Amino acid sequence: MTNPVTYPCTRPWLSTMAEAYDAKWRAESRWLTAENVDGYVLDVEHAVVATWILAGLRNTGHSHDYSSDLRMSVTERAIREIDDDLPSSLPAALSPAVIGWTLGRVEGSVDGSLPVVPAYPLPDPFVYSAYEGLVEHVIGLPAEVDSLPELAGSATYVRSAGLAEALVGDEGGPQRALDKLMRETSLLTPSNGLFRIQSACRCSASWPEWMSDRKM
Repeated sequence: MTNPVTYPCTRPWLSTMAEAYDAKWRAESRWLTAENVDGYVLDVEHAVVATWILAGLRNTGHSHDYSSDLRMSVTERAIREIDDDLPSSLPAALSPAVIGWTLGRVEGSVDGSLPVVPAYPLPDPFVYSAYEGLVEHVIGLPAEVDSLPELAGSATYVRSAGLAEALVGDEGGPQRALDKLMRETSLLTPSNGLFRIQSACRCSASWPEWMSDRKM
C-alpha cells in the first residue's frame, strides 16, 4: 500500500489541506517533546474531518494495512524530526490507528496496535464510558499473561461481555451479541483479527452459567 504521508491527493482541496497540516507539523515539531506533545494535539473536529475522508475507503475492505502504514510513517517522522529522546513506546498523541476507517489512537504500551480509543467520543455516553473503563483496565494489566491475577482476568471478561451486550441491545447473551457484532463488522475486520476473536471466544460455552454467577 502507498505510504499514507505521500499518498497522492486527487482533489485540489485535499492537497491544500495536506499542505496546511504538513506546514503546521514542520512549524511545531522543533518544540515537541515526549512530555508536551499532548498540548499540541488538534481539536477533535480535525479527527472528524479525517474520519470523513477515510470513510470514502470503506468499500475497499479493512483498514488494518493502512493503519499499520500510517503508524509506521508517523513513528519514522517523529523519530527523525522531533529533537528529543522519544521513548520506545511513543505517546498516544503520536500513535494513530485506523479501525473500520475511523481515526483513533493507541493508548498505553500493552501492544503496538491495541487498545484503541476513537478520536471522537461514541454517541452513547454510557457505552463510551464503559469502553474507556475497559481501556484503562487493560492498560493496567501486567505485561506477562502468565502473571495475570484471576480477578483482573475476570474483570476483563465482565467488561467485554457487558459492552458486547450493550452494543447489540438484546437479551440473547454475550455469545449471541459477539456473533452479531462479528457478522456486522466482518467486511471491515482483517481475517487474522476475526480469528483472534473467535479463538478468544472458544471458552464462551461457559458464559451462561458464568454470567449467572456474576449476578448473584
